[in-house]
Amino acid sequence: MKTGQLGWRLPVILIALVGLLVGYYWLHKPIAPQLMLNLLGALLDVVTVSALFAVGGGLGDALLRRLRLVEQIDLTPPERLSIAALLGVGLIALYALALGMIGLLNTTTIWGGLLVIAILTRRAFFSWIGSLIKALRGLRPQGNFARFLMWITLILLLLAFLIAIAPPFSWDSLVYHLVGPQRYLEAGRIIPHDDNFYLGMPKNGEMLFTVTMSLFGRDTSPALVHLVFTALALTLTGALARRYADENAGWLAATLVIAAYNVWELAGWSYVDLALMAYGAAVYVLLLRWHGSDDRRVLMLVGALIGLAVGVKYTAIFIAAGAGLLIFIRAPRRVIANGLAVGIPALLLFAPWMLRGQLLYQNPLFPMFGFGLNWDAARSAAFERAGWGDFSDGNAWKYLLLPVTATVLGRNLDEFVSFTHGPFLLTLPLLLPLVWRWLDDETRRAAWGMFIMIVPMWALWTYTGGTQGIGAQTRLAIATLPLAAAMGAIGYYGLTRAPRKPVNLVFIVQAALVMTTALSANEIASKAVERQAVPWLTGNVTADEYLTANLGIHMDAMNHLATLPAGTRVRLLWDLRTYRCPAHIECVPDILLDAWSRPLQSGLTPDEIMLLWQAQGDDYLLVYGDGYRYFTYIDTWFYDDNLTFPPALRNHLRMVWRDSTGYYRLYTWLGS
Repeated sequence: MKTGQLGWRLPVILIALVGLLVGYYWLHKPIAPQLMLNLLGALLDVVTVSALFAVGGGLGDALLRRLRLVEQIDLTPPERLSIAALLGVGLIALYALALGMIGLLNTTTIWGGLLVIAILTRRAFFSWIGSLIKALRGLRPQGNFARFLMWITLILLLLAFLIAIAPPFSWDSLVYHLVGPQRYLEAGRIIPHDDNFYLGMPKNGEMLFTVTMSLFGRDTSPALVHLVFTALALTLTGALARRYADENAGWLAATLVIAAYNVWELAGWSYVDLALMAYGAAVYVLLLRWHGSDDRRVLMLVGALIGLAVGVKYTAIFIAAGAGLLIFIRAPRRVIANGLAVGIPALLLFAPWMLRGQLLYQNPLFPMFGFGLNWDAARSAAFERAGWGDFSDGNAWKYLLLPVTATVLGRNLDEFVSFTHGPFLLTLPLLLPLVWRWLDDETRRAAWGMFIMIVPMWALWTYTGGTQGIGAQTRLAIATLPLAAAMGAIGYYGLTRAPRKPVNLVFIVQAALVMTTALSANEIASKAVERQAVPWLTGNVTADEYLTANLGIHMDAMNHLATLPAGTRVRLLWDLRTYRCPAHIECVPDILLDAWSRPLQSGLTPDEIMLLWQAQGDDYLLVYGDGYRYFTYIDTWFYDDNLTFPPALRNHLRMVWRDSTGYYRLYTWLGS
């Protein structure tokens, strides 16, 4: 037999090989089937979100080219890619809003429209994708420090990605960020919701969540949308510092932001705060390139981005305040013309949300100004906790040195800023006055412009924190973080240009930055491990076990509600989260934690409230005891009213279930 002629031996060998492998892996499974399913789901999310931002990037790039702005202000590839994407997806959000308002919100119309946009802008579409691939391939920073910062940033984004692709559990996601898209897609249109006032606010971010959820029905895609916004925010923040300093400064600015614990935490959640930060960073990049010139196309683009940012969240007022002051100072004689150049596009792109607010909630800026659907001045004051700010608590001193106090005293879920920033994000800018003499004129002008923009933002933060119970949260002032990071990075850059003798401060500061960044990364990695995202991905824990680990007794309560008969109506008290309520029953949220207090204030007695709820069809009351205790004895806004609840509960209801801790208790009516 000649070499290579196996004859009858060939099929025997192949059959034996296949049989061996099938037999072995039938019993031995090195790759769990659940892992493959989870990876497939994550892949679907990645494809969906990538398609959204690719279409948005192409649309935005086409508009930038039409305005001839890329060449006019000399945008770098990272700046152009990011700004184009932000502009494009913002317009896609308005497209989804329009579909919802006319009752055509479904997979066919949403993605059919995106396909048409991609075809019409195909040259810009493929150009944007090609430029993105080229930019990613060019991520080769020079120097050990820059490479260290790059890898830390990428690792932290990867950890956020692992949280993002797992089942959502974050508080506001379950209260409204996912509830809105869920309801919009079920109804096929956008309708008013008097039980959840959050849904009456502008929802550009949630409209993008709706777009991605519509394709495969996966509720993990919104967190990936938010993660992409995070990447855009970091890109623009880094570009802001790099343009006026160097590569080290660019990577440092990005790392300072993502290494802040609560920024990283938000990045993996289906929230919208970091989308707002991305729009803010884009505005800052454009305004610092504008230099007070006569070309108002830049200001028109700034206005468009501000309008889209307000459509994400009302706290875009921080961006508008900073931009307005810089525009005025750079060109005071043209303030009216420049104001119109910014204001008209901003108003045009926010107008659809004002129209929706007027039509559905009887208030174009709902819930501001204390009127509208199921809303009044009392509820507005309760939401803001008006008059309960730090000024009334004798804590005004915290705002005298806000960067330092917010850094040292601010921590996750604390009463002050409820945010962990890391040691240098807000404090490194304090280097700038010390190194000012070693900065060149262009860098000084940029740093001064950043300072001008951040001053009214910090003033607004001080005012809201001092006068409102919710105002001190950094999430409300999150648009300031790109400016703080860029200013801090420029301060570090100035230090590298200062004399190294008699003490090498660069070495000391760089060592401190490396050490604190490593510590922050370790804290974040520990939290990622605690969240059990990897065991969920690999199939070692089920989705239900994952949610129970992160939601605790709330998931126990939702699982018990799943055993109730179809059509059952359950009123939640002192709990706002309804997203995981079983689909076959109705859950009524205590959305402002005033479900008991509000009817009392309207004149009803406790007994009358109970009879009213029974008449309205409530079959059960699910009482969250921990929420009751917190919003009675710690947050005492409804203190007196809440104290009347336990006696009324005993007189009208009986307990039918409680969780293992006793925090959640399910009641039904006496005699039922």
